[in-house]
Amino acid sequence: MNKSDSLKNIFRQEASELIADIEENLLNIEKDPENKDFLDSLFRPMHTLKGSGAVSGFNDIADFTHNIETVLDRVRSGLIPVTRELIDLIFKSIDQIKIMLKEDKAAISESKNTVSDIISKFEKLAHDNNIQEIFETQETEPEPAPLNPCSETNKNYTIEFYPGPEIFAAGIDPLLLIDELRELGLCMVEARMSDIPIVHSIDPEKCYLSWNFTLTTSCGIDAVKDVFMFVEHSSRIKIQEIETSRETLSDLSEQGLFFLCEKLLETGYITAYEFNETMSGRKNISDTLVDAGVVSQQEVKSGLSTSEIIQKSEKGFKDSTIRVALDKLDHLVNLVGELTITQSQITRITSEVKDARLRKPLKTAERLTGELRNIILSVRMIPIGTTFGKFRRYLRDMANKLEKDIELITAGGDAELDKTVIEKLNDPLIHIIRNSIDHGIEKPGEREKKGKSPKGTIKLSAVQKGSRVCINIEDDGTGLDPEKILLKAEKMGLSYNKDLSEKEIFNLLFLPGLSTSEQITNLSGRGVGMDVVKKAVDSLHGTIQINSKKGHGTNIEIALPLTLAIIDGLMIETGGNFFILPMGMVDKCIEIVYENNKNQGNRNIICIKKEVIPLIPLREIFEIPGKRPDIEQVVIIDAENFKAGIVTDRVIGDHQTVVKPLGKTFKNAEGLSGATFTGDGNIALILDIPGLIRCAQQSPADKTPEYLYTRIFNKK
Repeated sequence: MNKSDSLKNIFRQEASELIADIEENLLNIEKDPENKDFLDSLFRPMHTLKGSGAVSGFNDIADFTHNIETVLDRVRSGLIPVTRELIDLIFKSIDQIKIMLKEDKAAISESKNTVSDIISKFEKLAHDNNIQEIFETQETEPEPAPLNPCSETNKNYTIEFYPGPEIFAAGIDPLLLIDELRELGLCMVEARMSDIPIVHSIDPEKCYLSWNFTLTTSCGIDAVKDVFMFVEHSSRIKIQEIETSRETLSDLSEQGLFFLCEKLLETGYITAYEFNETMSGRKNISDTLVDAGVVSQQEVKSGLSTSEIIQKSEKGFKDSTIRVALDKLDHLVNLVGELTITQSQITRITSEVKDARLRKPLKTAERLTGELRNIILSVRMIPIGTTFGKFRRYLRDMANKLEKDIELITAGGDAELDKTVIEKLNDPLIHIIRNSIDHGIEKPGEREKKGKSPKGTIKLSAVQKGSRVCINIEDDGTGLDPEKILLKAEKMGLSYNKDLSEKEIFNLLFLPGLSTSEQITNLSGRGVGMDVVKKAVDSLHGTIQINSKKGHGTNIEIALPLTLAIIDGLMIETGGNFFILPMGMVDKCIEIVYENNKNQGNRNIICIKKEVIPLIPLREIFEIPGKRPDIEQVVIIDAENFKAGIVTDRVIGDHQTVVKPLGKTFKNAEGLSGATFTGDGNIALILDIPGLIRCAQQSPADKTPEYLYTRIFNKK
């Protein structure tokens, strides 16, 4: 991959983040059109998109975005009102930019007419608001009129610009920013060169220059900030508004004042007499800094220039963030996993060696390995709010299509999940939200008849509980009808117990093909969705449960582990085989006597505090040979509010589990989700609790726990 392609890929990644930010702000503006902060927040990423596109080779995006930016500038000035038509048009423009970002030349070529159509609609919008020539070419744009820095109608700014050393690597040319700054008005530029190293130490891909600007313009400070918008996170920028009347010019620094007055003298704004009067009697800035203790007199005598002294008194800029390719992080996580396994093996071996000298370095190694593991895993964690924001646009479009008024409320977006988990969670959440929009929330007229607000709400929230994150999707729609669900189940040929609880009835919705929708639409109604959601959540080692009240809405809760790479587990052993239970599902551990259970008719149930809990014997489920011990261990697990007891020979204890895939041969093995290595090099299988319960349900009746088997349903 050449440098140009690499730069384009970086821009595509940055553009996707900027577009998400733009859509988020557009939705905020639609909700509160009078909020100027939202308008400013929308303008910034749009401006960044334009500038970054220009320096990355996406000139078509830069030109197109410039047109949108021009319209937004008129909106900020109050010349164009915020209307539904304007919002829809900008959304359409964003969709067009998404097409331009693709490498499909045919699709881009076909969309040229769409670009022209959008621009013509923007022009019509401007014409309707009596704004002529909204899109002017650079060649026909008139030169800015001379500005008097002492005029009350103009504003004056001093700007310090310290680019990050890697600014060139990001494809940004600082000179283009300087040219853009000059377009705002009278701009005087001073380059700082004190950081330039000797010739043989210069890296041509790094920027060693920084600049001071004195700007006189009729524009506000927002316009000045916008020039540096797409470098503000990688550079240090200081913008100050100053008063430069002839009475206050003496407040400037020595070098800045001299530079300003020199330029004003050249342009005829002040006379030579006024120049001399301003500069005479002014204390040298070097002496001022010596008096303040910033530099020593020796440094001044050694020949440091004024700009070098000023720069010495300020802290240098350091980049706070960097972009790292995801495949590199994945490789790093794998290496940390191998290191964790090796550490466990070393711990086991050294425990057999009675040498006190090994204890201290071993404990240090364990601590450092643990810290390294936690830090690496935290690097992959991102706020779930980044996913929540994507659904606002989706909900808006679907609600408009169905002629419904729906508001999405989000909370807990700062809860963090592994990036892999969040990516795999996107489709399940889309399915659930789509169901709520399509046949959950009623149309405004229907809601008013029921005494509800015409605007429906869908609340998407997240909260971290220990090593898991719980996500709730709640709507105030029609809710679920248990009788209708049972009727659908009968039509599908399913028999069920009459004493099923309401929650168990709702769980029938996870069956393939079962849907309560009265009609099939292009959005939903074919029974495809909730079974896909269930499988996706199970693959993430998560749980899902449905709660609903007929006529009042539905709540779906998804609980997921923070990460899938390394998990906290409980190691157990049955017949010489080792298994890992996810610690987040473990409730308690108890002992049972085999003979006592045998005398109860081998019903494989246990009663704890008047609660009947079915038992799942691993020895029978996996057909492990050998005699059952007289005293067995039972690990009570809680999955989706369904408790069961895992019967095993021995509970070993906590285990930091590095999850390894089972491979193609065993990837569909029921009841198993992966494998790991123990400290002595043996393999331990990681149990998939929901899958294990399904496995027990599907076992022959004479081997399956009776309560567990008959509690749900059987096919005829």
